[in-house]
Amino acid sequence: MSKAAIMTRALLAALMTVLVACAARADDTITQGDATNSANNPLTAETSLNLQNYYTPSFYGPLNSDANSLLLRGLVPLNFGGVQQLVRFTLPYSVNPSPDRYGDGLGDLTVFDLIVLPSKPVLLAVGPLFVAPTATDRFTGAGRWQAGAAAAAVSVQSWGLVGALLTYQHSFADDFGRAPTSLLTAQPIVFYNLPHGFYLRSSGIWNFDFENDLGYIPVGLGAGKVMRIGKVTANFFVEPQYTVYHYGQQVPHWQIFRGHELSVLRKLPAGIDSSLALRRRRLRTSHRSVAHRASTRARSGRPVTREADQQRQLASAGRGRTAVETAPTPLQ
Repeated sequence: MSKAAIMTRALLAALMTVLVACAARADDTITQGDATNSANNPLTAETSLNLQNYYTPSFYGPLNSDANSLLLRGLVPLNFGGVQQLVRFTLPYSVNPSPDRYGDGLGDLTVFDLIVLPSKPVLLAVGPLFVAPTATDRFTGAGRWQAGAAAAAVSVQSWGLVGALLTYQHSFADDFGRAPTSLLTAQPIVFYNLPHGFYLRSSGIWNFDFENDLGYIPVGLGAGKVMRIGKVTANFFVEPQYTVYHYGQQVPHWQIFRGHELSVLRKLPAGIDSSLALRRRRLRTSHRSVAHRASTRARSGRPVTREADQQRQLASAGRGRTAVETAPTPLQ
């Protein structure tokens, strides 16, 4: 049995164990409609950590072998000057075939920063993309620094959501004589919500490698489950994908995509960063303290000084809604 097969079976067993354990503690009352859409929307401004896996049982080409990629993915929402940004990263650990052996190790780190645009009803985001040559084996990465761009569009519907993610990356620096890269990917996504947090999904990634003259278009159909575990949303899924069109050699014949995601539900309204939120809490605490001292002085029969009266007025005014508090919430 190959390393790729061993890895994918071990991961499947681990995911099933986690799923059963989480289901026993899950709260299904919140996994309806909007909650399921929010968990599946790539433009939701929630801190998340994903563990996903691509297993490829067979390829088109001369190498009769399988492959596996375990992906650590995450999202960190940021806010600078009222501009909502979503920083996403992907770090793979891959087992890939080669003519004489399997390549086994870390892959290249991909990071892109999506700037969310204030658009409705279709949510739009665009930003730069960078790839660092962090691969520990020649057959698990390109060995080149790369840069490019990413763009996303999502339309949220009552039945689910539909959208697409586009990325392009090209090498810009030489590293140990490795070949240049020029890669375009397109990922159409469709999610259809079912009762009790279940859903159907399709999210195959179309790959076009211009330097090596190869490409393939997979189409997937899978299912998943969204559930609440305390203050965290968990999302589990599995999606077989079959390649309906390809050109070139050594591209996947079919794949099994599966994984789970943990998202932190708490998020800040657009235009508010953590420092502003902390300042607001301190201001409210100060106002309550001033008002309490003024009220105690009045109940004790002591005259209210002009300074205390001004402080009481300031505390009362501070309870009004500020421009920061009335800022719109982030796009979902």
